[in-house]
Amino acid sequence: MRMRSAVQPGTAKAEEGNYETASQSIKQMVSVRLETQLLKELRQFAEEQEASVSDLLRQTALDLVSRIFAHEICGGPPRQ
Repeated sequence: MRMRSAVQPGTAKAEEGNYETASQSIKQMVSVRLETQLLKELRQFAEEQEASVSDLLRQTALDLVSRIFAHEICGGPPRQ
């Protein structure tokens, strides 16, 4: 997973063509249901990255949207 400085708690950095990712600027909340083991591993990974689970999920969503957008524009396979 590609980590940006924006996933660090308390920071806000909007890179060109991306969304601002500071938690204070987010107006919507999404609820997800995760298997116990998946959530445990996600929390462990977040702790190792000094980020929150929300930060990791937000960054992953941004990466996914970026890959989908690149696929639609270029017509090629999404970036890995």
